[in-house]
Amino acid sequence: ARETAENEARLQPAEVLLFDGDWNLRGRCTNENKASFQLLRNETGMGELELPLDYYLSEWLADVDARGTTNVHVVVNKDGGRWGGRMAELIVDKGSDGRKVVRAIFRHDYEELKHILVWSNPFLPAEIQFPRMWVIWGRARWALKTTLLCQLMRLESSLWMLPADPAGWFNFDQSEWWNVVKPDLTPDTSVAAVVHSRFKTMHDTSKRIADDAQLVWECRRYLDGDPPPWPGANLRHGCLVWDLVDKSGWNTGTAFEGSLAEGIISELVNIGGDGITENVEQYID
Repeated sequence: ARETAENEARLQPAEVLLFDGDWNLRGRCTNENKASFQLLRNETGMGELELPLDYYLSEWLADVDARGTTNVHVVVNKDGGRWGGRMAELIVDKGSDGRKVVRAIFRHDYEELKHILVWSNPFLPAEIQFPRMWVIWGRARWALKTTLLCQLMRLESSLWMLPADPAGWFNFDQSEWWNVVKPDLTPDTSVAAVVHSRFKTMHDTSKRIADDAQLVWECRRYLDGDPPPWPGANLRHGCLVWDLVDKSGWNTGTAFEGSLAEGIISELVNIGGDGITENVEQYID
């Protein structure tokens, strides 16, 4: 019965939703010729959606002047997972059968990290950046999430620079932000790291540290009707929730070796007091 239920769930089509730049739902796509959405580890995945030209969502996509907003967002839901992205390119082409189609190319929401600069001091104006480099030390997950949160505070609250909407000046109410960082709900067991940057992007700042600590950025769009990302969360529709997930298991027990005869050997890594020396300790299964 479980296998039958899994097979039926796998064959169910994904839910593809298209939104305009203000996160107004424009339609649920049910007439695509083909669709593919790529999820990469700490990198921007690409998505492609091919629709018939005479489909109502195709006409909305192709008529840029009538859209009202330039940006187009896609949200794909499948088996509890969610892929979100922004349209990067729109192509009107002929398919293999000679019919005209609309091909929309999307970039995953991870792309946002490539446009968020890590200022030396996000709490001071651009003309006064002291000290000359952002430096924070601690466990890698905490240090990277704190770094992102401070940069989002600069972007979302506009502490020193008057924003286009004056209501956003000195606004630390996260219910009105477009990006938020999910607070840690589990103990942080990641390795120690020094996060430093001088106006590098958040992607460049975190890439080597995240790879070394085996941390994975997860970003998920919050839509009205979704369960709150954490207890008591109050977020706006379309908000992008950032989290950093520890995939290593290096100090909670994992397997570095084993064989078909012996099976997987459970082991634990201990780091010496110098912060460099490693000792692998086996423990009874």
